[in-house]
Amino acid sequence: MAHHSSHVEQLPSQTDSVRPLGVLVLIVFLTIDGVERAIEVIYGLTLTEEQITARAQVFETPAMVSCFWLGANWLLAALLALRSWAGRIWTQCLFGIHLFYLFHMIAFRFPEGWLYVNAWSRTQIAVSVIFDVLAIAYLNSLRVRNHLCN
Repeated sequence: MAHHSSHVEQLPSQTDSVRPLGVLVLIVFLTIDGVERAIEVIYGLTLTEEQITARAQVFETPAMVSCFWLGANWLLAALLALRSWAGRIWTQCLFGIHLFYLFHMIAFRFPEGWLYVNAWSRTQIAVSVIFDVLAIAYLNSLRVRNHLCN
C-alpha cells in the first residue's frame, strides 16, 4: 500500500514561469547598452589626441565611466535573467543613479551644455529620463516583484 502524504506540494503556475515582456525588454536593453559602451570604449582607445579633441561632445562620457556602465549593465541583465530579487532592486538603483547623473550634469555641472547640444541629443536625454522613470516604476509592479522572487 502506497503512503499518501496529506501535504500537497505547491507547483508554480504556468504564468509564474513566463517572463514578463517588460523584463525581457530590460534584459535586452541592458545587454545592448553594454555592447554599445564596449564599442565606445574600444573605439575611444583607437583615437589620436587630435581626434579626441575634435570629437569631444558637450556631455562626453569618460572611458572609465563607460566601463562601469558596461559591467553594471551586463551584471544586471544576468541577475534579471536569473529572476533575482537583487537584480530588480539594483536595476532600480542603476536607473535612479542615471537620473541623478543626468540631473547633476544638466542642472549643476554644465547647465549651459543644454544650449549647445543638438535637438537629437536633447531628445535622447528626455527619452532617457522617461525610460528611467518608467523602468523604476515597472520593476516595482506586483507582477514583476512576483516574477523576480529568487
